[in-house]
Amino acid sequence: MYDGYSWSGTYSIPNLDIGCYNLTFEAWYWPEGGSPWQGPVTASVLVYVMQVKPTATLMWLTPLSKRDSFEAGRTIPIRFSVYDDDTGDFKCDESVTVTVTNEDGDVVFSAGCGKHRNDVRIRESAQYYVVYWKTAGSTPGLYRISVEFEQTNVQSPLLRIWLR
Repeated sequence: MYDGYSWSGTYSIPNLDIGCYNLTFEAWYWPEGGSPWQGPVTASVLVYVMQVKPTATLMWLTPLSKRDSFEAGRTIPIRFSVYDDDTGDFKCDESVTVTVTNEDGDVVFSAGCGKHRNDVRIRESAQYYVVYWKTAGSTPGLYRISVEFEQTNVQSPLLRIWLR
């Protein structure tokens, strides 16, 4: 918060070792009402890296990799593969969580790994994860699908789709 204005951002800084860092950012902003650019504003953040997680790359699979719009009320298979960045091997990790949020950031669907109908299932032999999001009751609009693991940072974990 600065002079009544607030902003946020997410930054990824790869390859930080364990330790303490004082990060400083400089920003310029355009206030509401059309005034000229304001700033610079300097913000400092003290960051403690406690444990460095390995990284993996996520690839969205069909139908999400081919389309960015789906009909509300349908069931959407959320399929993706994850490969370890160091070895290139398929990453089979039961700590997976898939979350779908609406435009307001509200969670409309979330699933973890399991063997039941609404759980994320790992198809190890075919090298992919799958969960089925039933969009019945979902309103048209923009949705975000994200994937997280407890012990791994995932590259490309976020996908935006439209329900129409």
